[in-house]
Amino acid sequence: MAFPGRALALFVCLPLVGCVFGPGRTGPEGLSGYDTDLRSIARQEDFERALELTDEGNGDDAGDDLLRELHRAALLHYDGQYESSNELLQEAEREIEDRHTKSVSRAALSVLTNDRVLAYNPPSFERIMLHYYGALNYLALGELDEAAVEARRMSARLVRDEEAEEDARHDRFRRTMHYVAGTVFEAAGEWNAAEVAYRNAWEGWDLTPGRPESELGTGPGVAPGPARDSSLSRGLAALTPSLIARDGSPPADSGEVVLLLETGFVAHRIERALAVPIFEGDVNGLNTGEDDSRYNQGLCIAARAMGARASVDPADCSNPGGKSLFVVTVAWPEMRRSGESVRAARLRAYPRSTDEPVDSRLVASGAPPGSLVLPDSPVGWADPEDSLTVPTRLTIDLSSVATSEFDARIGGIVAKAIVRATTKYLVVKAVKEEVKEEDETLGTIFGFLGNAAAVATERADTRSWHLLPGAIRVARLSLPTGVHDIAVELEPYRNAKPVRIDLGEVRIRPGSVRILSLRSWP
Repeated sequence: MAFPGRALALFVCLPLVGCVFGPGRTGPEGLSGYDTDLRSIARQEDFERALELTDEGNGDDAGDDLLRELHRAALLHYDGQYESSNELLQEAEREIEDRHTKSVSRAALSVLTNDRVLAYNPPSFERIMLHYYGALNYLALGELDEAAVEARRMSARLVRDEEAEEDARHDRFRRTMHYVAGTVFEAAGEWNAAEVAYRNAWEGWDLTPGRPESELGTGPGVAPGPARDSSLSRGLAALTPSLIARDGSPPADSGEVVLLLETGFVAHRIERALAVPIFEGDVNGLNTGEDDSRYNQGLCIAARAMGARASVDPADCSNPGGKSLFVVTVAWPEMRRSGESVRAARLRAYPRSTDEPVDSRLVASGAPPGSLVLPDSPVGWADPEDSLTVPTRLTIDLSSVATSEFDARIGGIVAKAIVRATTKYLVVKAVKEEVKEEDETLGTIFGFLGNAAAVATERADTRSWHLLPGAIRVARLSLPTGVHDIAVELEPYRNAKPVRIDLGEVRIRPGSVRILSLRSWP
């Protein structure tokens, strides 16, 4: 019997592809087994074991070599291996630039499998975080000029994103990251660059120190700009650097400490699946030779079947009518927030009058190393008389920006998944009929195996930089010159006792700005 070559290839390959790309282990939060394990080990601050997990030749995979590099770069940063972290961040940035050239072979394979075979391309906010970690690494190494270079690159990318992006939902993230860049410039002594960064954060708002909160961003002389975000403008006003208030003149008898407190984990993608009926009109639209027409038909099916946030008006789509011809299984990603463990936080400084360390207290059970349970007080905080303290005034919500970037793309993601699932079904059907002409039993077997493989290969692309924090809280405290013991106090959720994390001593010099970063693992 002459077995058709095309049928033979698909008969052999589709089930194998189903095995390779079929569903894997998932954790309780919907993450892959790999990412579940990675987050769990990071929570324990066992960075050596986490790095072993991300080693290229060991066990499970991040789903992409670039993602593995990003995970390792973050872990190396938290483990204090700042030079190695920066080396990987620079390699990752070069790889991202290279990936602007599309891989035709992988794109073709994704039509018959899923988007996980495509090279991972980070969303814009993840690219900003490359420079965030790079700047923190250089600050920790004492290389202030290099930290300023990273801040400058961050600012440049933020400006490019602002020019290319019309989605106002990203405005808050960009403003807050401009502010972070400004603090790095200050730490490096680049006062002019710092002022430019702060002006970018305040564009269109008047945050003059001392103005009533109700007038922030209003009044004569305020340049037109985006509508004021009241909580953001209050935060930026409270963090108004003395650099701007004093018109660029460094103080002679004080300096400042800026805290970047990272909490939680960024929102992540989980997989959802749905059986979608396909009608004759859908098949006609998907069989067109034009890619745009197939995509638009996919948008119409998405809008009809799932109410997906697609960039199409359902009224512009024709009513398919009649009975459905067949049903396909479609998988697509959905965003899920991880739980936030910190309700409130503040920065505290104890002036060091002697060489004696701050009195130790009972170490909190299950708290991060160096954490101390604070004694009960009427407001839930310990408040020594000789300390200076300030709460975090600004929250950079990475989960919100991750979700908004995803929401802007979900319609196209679902449309592509529908086109792909339907294409796989029609290919299997066509080959099955071809095989049946030679052997009806074999054709039936092929149809069963081919459809099973088509379903097995239908997986959502849930890859992302899962080790990023969910939020970054910012506090800023002006201190007199001298040595201070610095601590961060956290008020957890679930009625747990407040926790203090000692960051050690900091020497404040006239006009200096010190940036301290801390990750509170959930």
